Amino acid sequence: MTSSIGTRTTTRRRRRGFTLIELIAVMALLALMSAFAAPKFARFFHGRDVTEEARRFLALTRYARSEAVSRAVPMKLWVAVETGAYGVAPEWDHSAGDRTAFAFVLAPGVYFELDREALEDEDNAIIRFWPDGTIDAKSLEQVRIWDGGDSGYDIQLAEYGVRYVLEGMYDEERDEK
Repeated sequence: MTSSIGTRTTTRRRRRGFTLIELIAVMALLALMSAFAAPKFARFFHGRDVTEEARRFLALTRYARSEAVSRAVPMKLWVAVETGAYGVAPEWDHSAGDRTAFAFVLAPGVYFELDREALEDEDNAIIRFWPDGTIDAKSLEQVRIWDGGDSGYDIQLAEYGVRYVLEGMYDEERDEK
């Protein structure tokens, strides 16, 4: 009878895990894929800024109209093209610290484009909403919010003239609207 005590088995154990070379190869592959994908992600997120600003501006037009009707006070939505600021406030401020006034600034790299003839005082353009829900005839008819390059949104007065609509994204490279 032979004893197995003290004898070595020559079978190898199964490897569990990865070698350092395998890990380095996977990391290099991930870095290479990230380098190719990064510009696409940057354009995607920049496009999101333009989209969010256009939707915020459109929502602000609806808010201003609603406030004008509910408070029976003319509301103005002002646009400062040079600074990229825009906001809404009552035409005549009846109380200090009015909570219906809001102001925003466009995200970096996002710009307004509008007809220079529409500028009123101090390089500001105005959209005025009357208490009956109508829009003043001298108000802006169209505002373009764009990225300074080839894409953006047009926000314009609807056919029947009581609200503004988002006309969709345009892309000059593809000649789409």
